[in-house]
Amino acid sequence: MIQQKKWQVFLSHLVIITALLAGTAFAGMGHIAPNVATDFSRTVSSPHIAATTFVHPLASVIGNVTLEGQIMVSPGASVRGDEGQPIFVGEAANIQDGVV
Repeated sequence: MIQQKKWQVFLSHLVIITALLAGTAFAGMGHIAPNVATDFSRTVSSPHIAATTFVHPLASVIGNVTLEGQIMVSPGASVRGDEGQPIFVGEAANIQDGVV
């Protein structure tokens, strides 16, 4: 019984530490950011995101991206307009977990 309790405490601490480390690593990157100028895409653009759009903190929106309307960008999704072509997502869209 004591061994099981110690194991539960250990696992709960492990979950907390993992979440903190993931948040710290991700915080430095920024989840909504302009693209970086490259040889094939020299124009730097920032995303345009409507007030009615929700971008999860573990999702990323980078570069020439327009999210217009009631949109949800789920955790782990990546919307990248950083290779010279714009991306437009319209009304009532749902970008699911892990979509790139």
